[in-house]
Amino acid sequence: MDPYPVLIRSCLTVLACLTLVAGIPCPDIWAQDIDPQAFVGKWEGTWKVIAHPDITSDYNMTVTKVVGNQVHGRAERRLTNGRITMSDFVGTLDGNHLTYSDAISSTELALSGDQIRGTSIENFKLAIEMTRTK
Repeated sequence: MDPYPVLIRSCLTVLACLTLVAGIPCPDIWAQDIDPQAFVGKWEGTWKVIAHPDITSDYNMTVTKVVGNQVHGRAERRLTNGRITMSDFVGTLDGNHLTYSDAISSTELALSGDQIRGTSIENFKLAIEMTRTK
């Protein structure tokens, strides 16, 4: 009896089982649940232009409340000329991801512990990093 067909069949069976296991979604119990109220508070950090990382300044956010999947707050960004732009927002929360837009930008942030990181797109793409201060 030739051992190669048995070996090939065994390898294909193992490969099929691995493919099946990899395709099964993780149960919700494995997913990291974030308390939506974890977003409430004062966040301070920086922004930088992704294409020119030497162009950077302050980015701060205050989240006043979370109701359902709506996040209410204010974002403040110091421009390189020293001027500060402020915009109130009502964002959308999906797990640990917060998205909000205003007249000039679209922002996507992700919460991990006391850190928030993400991007904002205006005429250019900004990288944002903030830490909870209150």
